Amino acid sequence: MGNKVPVFTPPAPQRGGTVEQPTVTYQDTGTSIDCAAYPTDEAGRYRLQVTIDESSVYADDDNAKFAATNGRPTFRSFRTTDSLMLKDGQTMQMSNTPDRTTGETVRVDVTLAVVK
Repeated sequence: MGNKVPVFTPPAPQRGGTVEQPTVTYQDTGTSIDCAAYPTDEAGRYRLQVTIDESSVYADDDNAKFAATNGRPTFRSFRTTDSLMLKDGQTMQMSNTPDRTTGETVRVDVTLAVVK
């Protein structure tokens, strides 16, 4: 789930004094979670393959040092992928990663709930 954020690029100067319009590209932001579960031969255990992609725009009040500059937004992103072995109802921490820029910690816990 997510959205697209417009990013404007100012026009490059042209010969003859003509001015082109700024270009607009869109940057995807939001969270994408991909997960697949595979039963194993072990008693009631499943192997989960999980990938998480998250990107967002720094808001002006999040951290002034990294907020939009000159009208251009600053983006941050997080990606993790792992393979976990879980039983029904079990929870395991998949990631506990600090953001190297802000020091904020991103923690991901995964719980398996088998639907029968």
